[in-house]
This record gives sequence, C-alpha cells and structure tokens, in this order.
Amino acid sequence: MGRELQIQLCTTLDLRKTLKITVDHGAANLPATACSVRLVEGKYLSVGAATGFQNTTGREHRVLIDPFVAPVIEQHEVLRITDLDTLDNGSRASSYRMDTEHLRAYLGVPIIIDGSCIGLLSFYQEQPHRWTDTEVSRALSISQQVALGIHNARQYQEAYEKAERLEVLQNIVQALNSARTPDKMFQVIAVQTSRIVLNDRISIALYDPGSDAFSLSVVAITKGITNLTSGTSIAAQDTDIASVVRTHQPLLLDDISSSTKSMTTHLYYEGIRSIASVPIISESECIGCLNVGSREVAAFSPVHLEVLSTIAAHLAIAIRNTRLYNAIRESQEYTSQIIQTTPDAIIAADREHRLREFNDAAEIMFGHSRKGVLGARITDFFPIESRCEIEQLLEQVLSGQSLPPHETYLLDQEGVPIPVRLVLAPHSDANGQVRGSVGILRDLSKERSLEERLSYSERLRMLGELASGVAHNLNNSLFPITTYAQDLRERASNEEDRELLDLIIKAAWNCANTVKRIQSFTATQVDMEFYRVDMAEVVNDALEFTRSRWSSEAQAQGINIQVTLDHQSVSPVNGSEGELKEVLANLIFNAVDAMWSDGGHLHIGLSDDGESVHVIVQDTGLGMTEEVRKAAFNPFYTTKGAEGTGLGLRTAYNIISRHHGSIEIVETIPGQGTTFRVSLPIDLDASKPEQEERILSEPANILVVDDNPEVCELIAMNLENDGHKVFRALRGEEALKVFKEDRPDIVFTDLSMPDMSGWQLAREIKQIAPNVGVALITGWGAQRLDQRDIEGSGIDLVLGKPLRDYQILNAVARLRRS
Repeated sequence: MGRELQIQLCTTLDLRKTLKITVDHGAANLPATACSVRLVEGKYLSVGAATGFQNTTGREHRVLIDPFVAPVIEQHEVLRITDLDTLDNGSRASSYRMDTEHLRAYLGVPIIIDGSCIGLLSFYQEQPHRWTDTEVSRALSISQQVALGIHNARQYQEAYEKAERLEVLQNIVQALNSARTPDKMFQVIAVQTSRIVLNDRISIALYDPGSDAFSLSVVAITKGITNLTSGTSIAAQDTDIASVVRTHQPLLLDDISSSTKSMTTHLYYEGIRSIASVPIISESECIGCLNVGSREVAAFSPVHLEVLSTIAAHLAIAIRNTRLYNAIRESQEYTSQIIQTTPDAIIAADREHRLREFNDAAEIMFGHSRKGVLGARITDFFPIESRCEIEQLLEQVLSGQSLPPHETYLLDQEGVPIPVRLVLAPHSDANGQVRGSVGILRDLSKERSLEERLSYSERLRMLGELASGVAHNLNNSLFPITTYAQDLRERASNEEDRELLDLIIKAAWNCANTVKRIQSFTATQVDMEFYRVDMAEVVNDALEFTRSRWSSEAQAQGINIQVTLDHQSVSPVNGSEGELKEVLANLIFNAVDAMWSDGGHLHIGLSDDGESVHVIVQDTGLGMTEEVRKAAFNPFYTTKGAEGTGLGLRTAYNIISRHHGSIEIVETIPGQGTTFRVSLPIDLDASKPEQEERILSEPANILVVDDNPEVCELIAMNLENDGHKVFRALRGEEALKVFKEDRPDIVFTDLSMPDMSGWQLAREIKQIAPNVGVALITGWGAQRLDQRDIEGSGIDLVLGKPLRDYQILNAVARLRRS
C-alpha cells in the first residue's frame, strides 16, 4: 500500500492533485467512510481536499483552528474518537464537523515536516468504531508519505510562483515605463497583480494630505459588484487603510466584519471578507495605498503583503515619474502657450544668427510663416542701414552680455519699416554654454500713435483753455459793439446808415458765433441751435465774406482768380447757418491759397438730388499728394508752414459731422487742382429760427455787478432806458454793501470778478433775501457751466455774452414772474 501511494505521489507536483490522491488513497486503504486533508496557515486551516462527505460546502473555505483539533496540530498527537455522538453539543458543533452529521467515528493525525505540523489528515466512519493501533499506524504512514509529497509540491509551487512573480514584475515594470497616463498605468497594475495575488477586488487609492482623503484611481472587480468607481473620494477617517498612510506599514485584515469604519462596513455589505493594503511610498512620503480584497476570510498572508509591497515600490516610482513628466509637459505647454499668445514677437536663433523658432506674433509682425523663414538670417529682416548694428548686438549677446532694449525698425513682407523695441538675450544649455540668442520684438506703432494722440489731447486741452479765455474776453468786447450798434441803428435817420449798421451787427454776431464754434471744437461749449438753412444763401454769403481775399487782395498781387457759381434752387437743410458759412469760407480760402502763386479758376456748384444738398468747391491749384490727402482732415496738420494752424479742415469736418453730413476730397491731382464735396441731408421739416418778442414788465430796482465798467454801464443803460432804477457795482464786496442798503428786486452779476465770484455773490444774496431774482451774465458761455453749480448757488437765470438788448429786458420780466 505504501509503495503504491508513493508511486502515485511521485507522478505529480501539483499540490491540489497531491492532496486529492492522499484522501482517495486514505479512504480506500484505512478503510474509512470519508477522508479529508487541510493545510495549516497560521491560525487557519486552508482549503484542502476531501472525499466521502455528503456536504462539502464548508470545506471550500478557510476555517479557524479550534480546540477540537488543536492538540493534533500543536502537540502532534493522534486524535481517536470512537463515537462523536458521545461528545458534548459544543464539541459536536465544531466547524470542522458541520458536514459530518452522518458520521460517528473520527481519527485525526498530523502531517509533519521537519518537526512542524503542516496539515491535518482526518478519517471518518459511519458507525462507532474503535480505531486500532494498526489503523493508526497505517494513517501515520499515509501522513508521512503525503508530507513528503506536499513538501515537494510546495517547493515546486513556490518555485513556480516565484518565477511567475518575476514575470509579473517584469511585465509591470515594462508597462509602467511605457505608460504615460495614470489610467493606463493603474490598469496594468490591476491585471498583473491579480495573476500572483488571487483576489476579488483590487484598487489603488491615492492620498491627498490637504483634504485628508483618498481618491480611488482604479477599481478592478473579479467577483461581485460595487458602486465604488474610479474617481470616488473617500475621507481617510472612514477607512481602515488610513493607518497605512499614517504608519507607512502594511495592513492585513483577515475578517472585516468587526470593523467600525464606514467604508470597511460598506465593503463587507458588498461581499468582501478580508483585505490587504500596502503603502505606496515616494521620497519618504506615503502617496497612497495598493489594496486587494477577497470574498474569503483570511484570504491573504504575509507573503502576499511582501508581493504587494514589491509591486507598490515600482508603482511609486512610476507615479513619481508620471507626475514629473506631466509637470514638465504642463510647464512646457504653459511656456509654449505664453510664447504663442503673447502679442510680442519672439524669435530664437543659433550661433550663426539663423532663425530656429518663431511664434505666432512674429508671423504676424514679419508677415512670413514659420516654415518660410526658419533657417534665414535675422539680419535679413532689418533695413540695410541697420543690419551692421544688429549684427554687432547679436555678437555681444553670444559673448554672454546682457543688453538694454534697443529701438530700431523691422521690415515686413512688403518691405515697409515697422518701429520695434528689440530685447536680445543669450540662450544657454544646461552646462551654461551659449547656444544662440533669443529676441523679443514689440511693435511700437500703436505706442507711438498713442503718444501722438496724447500729445494731440494735451495740445487740444491747452487750446481749449486758451479758447475759453479768448472767448471770455471777445464776448466782453463784442457786447458793447453789438449794444452800441443796435442803439445807433435805432437812432439812424436814413436807410443807408441802417444797412451799414446791420452789417456791423451781423459781423459782430458772426464773430460771436465763431467764438462759440472755437469753444465747440475744443469741447468747452456746445450750444449751437439748428434751424432751417438755405444753402444758396450760405454760398452767396461765403463768397461775399471771402471776396476781399480772392478779388481785391489777389488783384493787388497781380494774381487773376476767376470765380464761377453754378447756382440752383435747392431744398432746405437743418443746421447752423453761421457754422455752414464758416465751412464754405474755409474751403474757399484753401482754394485761393492753392492758386495764390499762378492764379486759376474757382468753381462752386450747388445741386439737390432729392436726398441731399451737394456743394462742390473746385480749384485749379497745387493739388495734393496721396500722403497729404490722407492726412488733410487730421487736426494740426498743415502744409502752409507757420501761416497754417492745421485746424481749418478739421473744424469743417467736425461741423459737417455734427450736421450728419459728409465732407470729402472727390479728386486731387498734384499740379492740377482739388475738388471738395460737402453733402448735407435735406430736411423739409426744419424749423425757422424763432424771433424772441419783447416782454413788457413793471419797473424794478435792479443791481448790476460787473468788474468791466463799460459792460456794467451798457447793461445799466439798457435797463434805465426801459424805465428801471439801476444800482451799479464793480466788485462783489461793493455789491453786497449796495444790496444791504438799497434792497433791489433783481441782481445781474458777472461770473468772474477779482474779489468774489458770481457764485459766491449769489449765495450771499440768497441768504439775505431768498426771493430776490439773480441772473448770471458770463462771457464763458452758458452751456459751459455745471447745472449743479447753478442750482447750488441759487442762480435763477444764466445769460451768455454778448447780449441783444431785448434779452436783458426780457430777463427782467422772467425774474419778476419767478
């Protein structure tokens, strides 16, 4: 019998087959109704082999070594039981006999190798049976032979498992070296690990110390289902594997049923019974855990932990390399994005100054594609006169020098120079050797344009301040002219004198309107009112206004200028008659200036196409170059040298734009002349200017305050001629004294006075007598004043100089009513 068993055991090195041969041989030769063999693994008996049992479910799982068979394993004793039914119920309920209810007799012998019990060989009989010494001797003989078979099978299995582990580790290392994404890397770990550590679930949980939480990177399932997926976040405090991160030590839980952690309890409900976890350590920091789970109790051993730890070590290196790779890639992408999206042109060249890199902004600035210029010399893109200088700068950079920004010109694809600011720096390798140069070029076109606009804005601001002061003084000077002229006209005895005075009054008011237009141009005042305008009258008046220039002055210089007018009846437009006369006069003056040296022909045409009225001003003078034509309407641009202001055409452009029309250079040929066209929209509903009627009022006591004695007297004279009693004051303090003594009904005050402004005077008067009407008269322009200042000072009415006589008298009536 022993020889036969020995031969059978020598035919296989498979442990399971060895155990199966053992139980079959033992059951047949003892003899026994049933036979089983289990191997010792720590405090457990592992799955082995069995025969002759009615129910083998229990023998498919690991079981704890309980007191029933402990003496056999621990003391190497043979256990003989004649009748199991004679045992107490606790012993009878032993987990080792939960499938032996139909069996009565039991014989257990240890399987010993090198003095250690490695397993338990058990025999059963259906009826009570007293085991003889012969049967015990035969059972021990079988255990000795099976011990040798198990030993050989284990050595073979260990060698096989070792080879398989080496193969798996090689596969893992190769896969990790080639994987560049975490997902692919973790999938490789899951598949390969399952080959050498049997499991029902494997996961990689990366740890975030900031949130003290794990993030599942992969969850691979062999059996069962789970709602834990890749990307799930789990608080560390809810897990048992938190101890792995804290202590950097592996964790082996043979039975998780007793765990109080919510996540471990969740695993239990999903069917997991035991888990093993090892730390993933990178540079002395635990960055996560490699975890396996099984539906078997005590499915993992310390050997499994060693295998998992080896895999985790390789995984840590791979994760670190992947993170470094991703960080480098992100840094490169970030740097590349900055380089490609920056508005500055960035170029790189080798030591021969040939282009090696070219960003998107450089393509736009140079006007060349990257492929089209790589390999070309940098200096080829600069004007010939500056190439030598650029070459010197590049050589200085190659010597390692740091250079300040340099302003020069770059040639675009069409050879047009572009102002640029060039910054050059050396490009060095990891050893500090200069391999080439890097250049950053900034287009200065917009910057210089902005500087020009700022300069223009500053000049315009200064002009505005100047215009405001000039307007104030002119308005004060025009006031007596218009007032005395109107008074003289009333006294004139013949029609000829009245016509002459009408011309004077009209010229003065045209001058006042010109002041308003200057203020409008400089943004200090916009109070022009639009009414129905007949452009035929505008053209006629403009020709009359400029007649002295193109007729008498020209003839005095021996210059012959012919003027023709193609006059048609045209529809009305809505606008300011004075402004439109100024535009036409400006165009006529420019035309005359263009023909001043040799004379010529000035033609003015007037037409109506049903939508717009067109005025053509055509001369046969010097004409314009294309450069002059493009800049003609720019402010402060002039071709007349010191004699020109550069504001004429710009003012004309602003006026026509305000009238919703257009002004353009239709044609200009150097040496042959220029044609301008002004187009204004027709407005049949435009209103005629209302003539303010004289408003009668009862005589009143009025105080007039103005630091200009002449203006003060003119206002007072108009009021006295209308029957009012007038008090005069040239200063604010004097006015307050007069007011307190005489208590007038109405006060007319100037705005700008040396000791007290009109604002201050009005406030003082309103504090004394709130019901007194106060009118402010100013040469600055009524629309220039802030409404908040008007209301805060108690001003009831604002009048702008110069004034018509009825405006002063009507102001009295309005103030009396209010």
